[in-house]
Amino acid sequence: MSGLAYLPLELALSVVEHATWESEPWQLPWVASLRLISRAFDRVVAPVLFETVEIPDDNIAALICIARQTNSPLRMTLRVLFLPHTYMDLRPEHDLAALVSTLERVQDFTGPHIFFTRFHACLGDRRLSSVFLVDPVNLWTQQVFERSSSHNDTVGYLHLIVATTDVEGNIRNPNLTRISAPYVIVDAFSLAPFERERNEREFAAFTQELAKLFRRPTLRRLLIRIRVRSLEARTLLDVIIQRWAAETRDERVWLDDSSPVALPLSSDESIFDGFDRGDVYRGRGLWMTGRQLYTSREE
Repeated sequence: MSGLAYLPLELALSVVEHATWESEPWQLPWVASLRLISRAFDRVVAPVLFETVEIPDDNIAALICIARQTNSPLRMTLRVLFLPHTYMDLRPEHDLAALVSTLERVQDFTGPHIFFTRFHACLGDRRLSSVFLVDPVNLWTQQVFERSSSHNDTVGYLHLIVATTDVEGNIRNPNLTRISAPYVIVDAFSLAPFERERNEREFAAFTQELAKLFRRPTLRRLLIRIRVRSLEARTLLDVIIQRWAAETRDERVWLDDSSPVALPLSSDESIFDGFDRGDVYRGRGLWMTGRQLYTSREE
């Protein structure tokens, strides 16, 4: 790769920019090493490397140090991803406010409810463009969800995971009436075993709760994704959603047939899609995926 330094600068930068976008985020060490070749390379690579910043427990301290640097590259960051196993509230030495103040261009937040509350409190007058809450609403995060919903008046793109069953402390079908984001993704989530009668009742209740979103004239698009472990339950929910959409006769309903659990899984880990990293790096286009379930042209 050092040989690129001898190419005409315009050609070298074009090659490097293409390579970094293709390799990031899966080859971060290699992408980061390109910054050391020259300052010109650094100017191309740094925006790619720092566009999305992941925050697991083992790099918070390093990010705080970077945030406090003069001309910190974190000022380029557009998206932040708090991994679910990050224990920031157990680390008083980590100054979240200092980190957030440096993330002056950040537009998109992805992470658990508890981190969203702390992150949002540090934003001040700044507003986010998209929010992805990666954990289902449960008995401990219900109040956090209700508070976060009140912030969604200024969020254009919202992504939620909603439990369809009353198991494992999750709250089935939390109140969605306060949500006013124009573009909404709802992941229907369940690890429960398949029981047809119970699932039929719960899935019907789930679609009834989704219908409340249509009371908001601001809603432009609702994308439903199925994250259900049982293949039988997934198939049943797919049928119920399509039937409900036909009865609702609303063109704003879309279904993602390529969800992580559209096929039988080798393990439950696939349900979470690698801590949802794949969703984060798909960017805003994720809200535009799926298949429209109803259109007036069909009449």
